Amino acid sequence: MYDLSARKVLFEVQMPEIKRIYWTPNFTHLTVITKASIIILNKNLQIVNSQKETSKIKSGCFDESNSFVYSTSTHLKYMFLEGKTTGTFKSIDQPVYLTFFLRN
Repeated sequence: MYDLSARKVLFEVQMPEIKRIYWTPNFTHLTVITKASIIILNKNLQIVNSQKETSKIKSGCFDESNSFVYSTSTHLKYMFLEGKTTGTFKSIDQPVYLTFFLRN
């Protein structure tokens, strides 16, 4: 993480093969998608939660309570920011690409 005004590196983390990064709306946490895993970090780049995946990760987004919801080739899944909790919502036949998630 780089501070533009101070022109210095604040925090740094090395991860192989980063595919995508998603920030929470208030920028307190981020999710890093690699080829085979999902890692949730806080704004100081400390790992809060992580999950290895066997299926290809297609997409993801944060819901209104800042849980990360994502899709693989075969499932819709979720991860909580704290507590190392992960789970599966549903098995799917066709890949789904998430852009927005709202609970009823």
